[in-house]
Amino acid sequence: MVTRFLVCVPVILVFTAAFGLAQDGTAQKADLEQQINQLKAENEKLRGQVEDIDAKVQDVLDNQSAEEETALDRFYSMAFQDEMYESGFIKKGGLTGTLDKLLNINLFLAARYSAVENSRFNRNDVDGFSIPFARLHLTGQAYKNLSYTASFEFSEFNDNWLFVYPDYEESTLHQATMTWSPDCSFAERVGLTVGLDSVFISPAGMDEPWQTDFIEYPQMVYYLLPPNMAKDIGAVAEADFLEGGRLKFWAGAWNGATRTILMSGTPFDDITAVDAWGGGEDNDTLAAMARVQLNLLDEEEFFLMFSGGYERNRVSYAESIGGVLQPFSDNNEDDTIYNAATEFRFLQRKTWIKGEYMHARIADTAAPTHKGYYIAAGHRLDIISEHLEILARYDRVKLEDHMSTWGDALHKTIGLNYYFDPEHKNDAKVQINFVDRDDGVIDDNAFIVQWVLGF
Repeated sequence: MVTRFLVCVPVILVFTAAFGLAQDGTAQKADLEQQINQLKAENEKLRGQVEDIDAKVQDVLDNQSAEEETALDRFYSMAFQDEMYESGFIKKGGLTGTLDKLLNINLFLAARYSAVENSRFNRNDVDGFSIPFARLHLTGQAYKNLSYTASFEFSEFNDNWLFVYPDYEESTLHQATMTWSPDCSFAERVGLTVGLDSVFISPAGMDEPWQTDFIEYPQMVYYLLPPNMAKDIGAVAEADFLEGGRLKFWAGAWNGATRTILMSGTPFDDITAVDAWGGGEDNDTLAAMARVQLNLLDEEEFFLMFSGGYERNRVSYAESIGGVLQPFSDNNEDDTIYNAATEFRFLQRKTWIKGEYMHARIADTAAPTHKGYYIAAGHRLDIISEHLEILARYDRVKLEDHMSTWGDALHKTIGLNYYFDPEHKNDAKVQINFVDRDDGVIDDNAFIVQWVLGF
């Protein structure tokens, strides 16, 4: 009996241990399966979060790609300083403390061929090739919030254009400015610029020659703005307000330079500071100028802006009374200029319309009142090629009393532009313009081809 018991005990112990082990393994297996299920749930949750992030990143990339593909000109609004010339930089210097882009070097040049029907009246109405501009443009940020611009012209600028400015003073130095852009809490951006710079009253007049849609500027830029291709020495304060800088202000004082007054076919230019270097008979007064621009729409699909400008300048001039030339000091009057402009881009910015009006008058004188305006439109021919754009402009300057044989000008221009890079259209392009001119005694046509390259 005892022997049987002793024999059975090990067997019972073996079965008990096996049963216990089986029970413990089942419990561990259940715990392991539970942990695996928890990990799977967490993994699914993380996978969903990653997929959401990927979707958002893809949306951003798609929007960026669509914007780059559809925007013909990234610089459609008025930008500060060298942002207009963002592409094509040769950059020197780097982000070292307060230094960022110490020197940006750009070269803008053009080759032009002109064929003018009538070459008997103006010395510039000749057929042949020319270099209308060759501009070395330097920009950079010298210190934190302090940048500069220096521009040098190496061609016989304005000598081979359809409009040759009377008594244009050629100079290698075309622009020299310093800009302070302090941090500001009440505005999107502010800046103070001093030096030789573009006057801002006219949007068309602010364009450099390589930025223009047409080969020639609108006639009002030549007739109604200061000489030196709308450049002058002075100080300008700028500010951007609202999101994206949709509301822009300019206010400045210039050296007293003013426009040339045309009377009876002769430049009546004995007035204060007839060139941007203050070379007039009397330079004791300053010209004040202000402008405001509202970008009402500034979206991917549309852009719409309205602008208004005002300039007032005190000028001295000589007047002949009874054949006797009167002293300059006896004739001191206000020269006032008003400007209104608008621009609309639509169809993913492939189509645009621009218009501008300017009114200029010297008070209490026999000098004629100048009125100038233009309306222009363009459309990118994506149906044929995204590189092609057709455009047209109706452009007129009118004198109220018709005292000048040169001041009444009516130009009708049609054009075709080919952009090598549609996303940066002003870096490399070929322009073809046909101009129908009715300008005083001139009634003819001009065919112009121009190749522009900037890098």
